[in-house]
Amino acid sequence: MRDEHFYTRSMKLNPKNLAEYYIGRADFYCLEKDYDKAYSDFCEAIKLGVDVSRNYNYKVCLDYIEAEKKIEILTAKIHKNPESDFLYYKRSRFYLLKNKIKEAFNDVVKMIQINPSVENIYLLNEVCDKIKEYNVNNATKIANKKQLIEAYKLRINYAEEQILLRKKEDYWQYKAERDLDEILKLTKDKALALYLRVNFYENINKIGNAILYCKKVVELSKSQKNKTLTYLYATKLIALYANEEKYDKAMQIALQYQEKPVSEELKKGLKYINKFASMQVDVLRKNIRTSLKRD
Repeated sequence: MRDEHFYTRSMKLNPKNLAEYYIGRADFYCLEKDYDKAYSDFCEAIKLGVDVSRNYNYKVCLDYIEAEKKIEILTAKIHKNPESDFLYYKRSRFYLLKNKIKEAFNDVVKMIQINPSVENIYLLNEVCDKIKEYNVNNATKIANKKQLIEAYKLRINYAEEQILLRKKEDYWQYKAERDLDEILKLTKDKALALYLRVNFYENINKIGNAILYCKKVVELSKSQKNKTLTYLYATKLIALYANEEKYDKAMQIALQYQEKPVSEELKKGLKYINKFASMQVDVLRKNIRTSLKRD
């Protein structure tokens, strides 16, 4: 995923393609909901002779610039025709562009009250998803230091949902990976912080990436000389290999980490990991060995 820094550097290194980079950066700013910067970049591209009139994001920027005026016009129309569900929906879209979340939500609720059709329920879901996206982004901005990790995790969970729904997959993976980097900076236990990345890749079905980072987690945990956590992380690595049907690899790891900690230590380790990383050790060592023998 190319970010604003890529386009800014490219403008300096390759000025011949300046217009293309302005449009690329404007599109990125639109993904970030930073419409003022996006509109500015589109204007620069226009000055360079590019026709952006058919660009969807440019049209969104124009709506953003004119949003307050459009809200006034739609409000006047609603006063004249208070039973028009479509007018409430249109106004909600402009409220969203201006981050007036409460007003946008009230409008779509009113739309449903007037006409609870299948089409309007779909539109309600669409608007609610945009509200949720706004909230998870805003959570990272308003969180204090103690809440920041939880705010990042909230947005990572939302990113997983969007990726699995195939909505702006590259963008949300980019966003989640940046949040995971921030969590890594904020957390003393680097193995535990990296384990969040293992969870993320597993949840979006990128098992190869999950295995890569789980191996790093196991090695880090070993360096920290915590046998219980190393055992649990290794158990997860075995499960990931088994999921990919790499049973030889799974068996190699199982043989390396045969010494099972006592039950109480395992419980403490799981509690510690679950509290931070929501670790799901769904395949314990005994079950893994059984499945490997069967295969």
